[in-house]
Amino acid sequence: MEEANLSEKVTYGAASIGDAEIAAAIEVLRSGQLSAAGLVRKFESEVCRFVGSKYAVSCNSGSNALLLSTAALMSPILDSPLRRGDTMVTCATVFPTAIAPSVLFGLRVVVVDSDRRNGLVDMDQLASAVEREKPRLAILPHLAGNVLDLERLYELEIEYVVEDCCDALGSRFDGNHVGRNATLATFSFYPAHHITTAGEGGAVITDNALLYEVLVSLRDWGRKPRRQTMRDAFTYVNWGFNCRLTELGASVGCVQLGNFEERRARRVENANMLRHEIGKLEYLGVPQVHPRALPCWMMTPIFLKHDSKFTLTQITDFLEARGIECRPYFVGNIMRQPLEKSQLIPYGPLDDADFLYDHAFFVANHDQLTPAQLNNIVESLRTFLAKVS
Repeated sequence: MEEANLSEKVTYGAASIGDAEIAAAIEVLRSGQLSAAGLVRKFESEVCRFVGSKYAVSCNSGSNALLLSTAALMSPILDSPLRRGDTMVTCATVFPTAIAPSVLFGLRVVVVDSDRRNGLVDMDQLASAVEREKPRLAILPHLAGNVLDLERLYELEIEYVVEDCCDALGSRFDGNHVGRNATLATFSFYPAHHITTAGEGGAVITDNALLYEVLVSLRDWGRKPRRQTMRDAFTYVNWGFNCRLTELGASVGCVQLGNFEERRARRVENANMLRHEIGKLEYLGVPQVHPRALPCWMMTPIFLKHDSKFTLTQITDFLEARGIECRPYFVGNIMRQPLEKSQLIPYGPLDDADFLYDHAFFVANHDQLTPAQLNNIVESLRTFLAKVS
């Protein structure tokens, strides 16, 4: 291994912006066409090509991709829309904005446990909840880029499935991109994620033509999705939002998707090295991966084992003091967050989510990490464990 450089900060996430992205952005600024137009449509086509979907609707964040998805499934234009009081199911480690629309739109939210072995949803508890609670909607994340057991998921009788792929661009199951078989799937292009669209951005993919039109309408103020005349452009068929991506963002996104395979390879290589070395350390572990999955890790999850002689705060404070940025395991357990939770119904004990709340954290796995930085992470973990042993 290359010698660790303890003076070099290891940032949690880093956007990779090169000359090609800068040139593309300057060209847009010089053109004067800043709001959504041809480059946004091109970016959407590139997203479809990359993930293998028929349709992609870009927007201005992964959170708004989730908002649009839930709102679209409640549109009266659908033959069988979701309605207030219907049940959706999710897992306790879900990101808050994945379920905020369900709460705000009046859905009943059943929260199942996570699985401490992989950091994802507990598939056994999910199956039980589906059988007993009869949810019409499931919103489930591929957390940190790790991949859900999609075979088991699609054996369950759930009318609408939204795969939250905001952490998982490039992740695959049985060779297919995650989200490919979902009713809808969402992506985020925030700078700490796999690619960026100049700061903020997101997308929803689907193979359903009607849902595609509803998504376009909702994103564009609720306007008619097919606009041929001036009057059409100001005819509103849904109570919508303004969540549009800009031409500037799309220009950067097109460049980043174009060289994504190189970025993906670096992330996979970095993750393999970190997971291998961390897996050898006493008191620490890494998430299990489904044998048919190929994650494109957004970050590196690290789990403290139950017999650890230290706390999460102690190890993360030590790493932060050595310039290694850390993050908690997102919300850990949504039921422990200081939110108004009257519509959230825990499906039994959430013991594994509590474990992740108290014993799991993230360090970096972006494509800009140097060998010295990777070694710094490993050597710092070894040094800490030596101090507490």
